[in-house]
Amino acid sequence: MIGVIGIFLPVLPTTPFLLLACFCYERGSPRFHQALLENRYFGPLIVEWKEFGSIPVRAKIIAVTMIVISIGWVVYAAPILMVKVAMLVIGTSVSVYILTRPSRHRIGDALN
Repeated sequence: MIGVIGIFLPVLPTTPFLLLACFCYERGSPRFHQALLENRYFGPLIVEWKEFGSIPVRAKIIAVTMIVISIGWVVYAAPILMVKVAMLVIGTSVSVYILTRPSRHRIGDALN
């Protein structure tokens, strides 16, 4: 549930919560785990990460764009210099991590 909320609130990241839910469901509830993997929105991305350790190019573009927008707004609006610097360091680090993960051409490739 927190992962879904993270879609709309830039403060809560969606992906780590979805991967954590998948990890927990895999061990605790095979039914919920399968439902998460079959979800039409999140399933292909989770399968892509679990099987190949990769992030689709489209997901990278969306993620980095949202990071730039969110961090840019905070840097513009924050009155404290250390907050601005911290946000820039965090945003840059996360963006570099995302961009250095391998990519596959299509999300559907993970399911074939």
